[in-house]
Amino acid sequence: MNTQVVEDYLLKLDFSHESARLYAVLSVKGPLTILEASRATGIERTALYRLVEALVANGLIEEVLAYKSRKIRAADPTQIRLILQEKQKRVQDLSESFPAFERAAIQAKSLQATQVRYFRGTEGIKQILWNETRVRGTVVGYTHRNLEEVVGVAYFRKYARELERKHIQFRDLRTDTFLSSIREQGYTANPIEGDTWRYLPDSVLRLTHGMDIYDDVVAIYYWEDNDVFGVEIQNEKIADTQRSIFEALWVLAESYPLPTKIDQGNLSNYEMKLGLTGYSGKKKGASK
Repeated sequence: MNTQVVEDYLLKLDFSHESARLYAVLSVKGPLTILEASRATGIERTALYRLVEALVANGLIEEVLAYKSRKIRAADPTQIRLILQEKQKRVQDLSESFPAFERAAIQAKSLQATQVRYFRGTEGIKQILWNETRVRGTVVGYTHRNLEEVVGVAYFRKYARELERKHIQFRDLRTDTFLSSIREQGYTANPIEGDTWRYLPDSVLRLTHGMDIYDDVVAIYYWEDNDVFGVEIQNEKIADTQRSIFEALWVLAESYPLPTKIDQGNLSNYEMKLGLTGYSGKKKGASK
């Protein structure tokens, strides 16, 4: 008889190494005294007494009383079959109850404590922007000034190319404050493929900072002189609320074309620089 086969099978049934070894040895050698079993298995006698007590209680080892001796023997393999059947039933029960577990786990995850991450300085805002390149869906938000001001043209282009490489879609709202920022001397547009924006006047939406919403994250970034910082709030409900506010404003923005002072005269320059296909609320390819 191959005791290794017996021992390996019992290990798969979650027997301890000592229990599997003892059962396999007893299956081959028949009834043994504790001393004999200790010598045959290499298990110290004190530990073996405790092990035998537990296995007898579970019906896996049987005691044989003889004249002036006490021996132990392996129970019939049918007892092992009963253990197998019990484990099979447990696996079936676990499989059937898994959908309820999965729903509860997902719900519990949504109730986890909100995570808030703070970022300081230009490098912090760069990190916030780069985190957006890992988004699973569309990013929506507000751009109050051109981002090249704070992160620099080189970094912005690197960020833009990564978004394009991953085909990440952006929709954002911009106001008169943004239009003022792109009229400043030295500004050069850096269009992002897949970025669509609409205009709202400052009288409707007064932006003092940037905000992006994606997945379960709301990212806010601000720069003014030496006050440069950002924060990410990871909370599904907050993100959903901010996303619904954005969508309402996005629809409203359809009614607002670019202001007349932009439409006339230099409009063609803006079209060339920003890649606009129109200016009645549907503008594509503008730099964030």
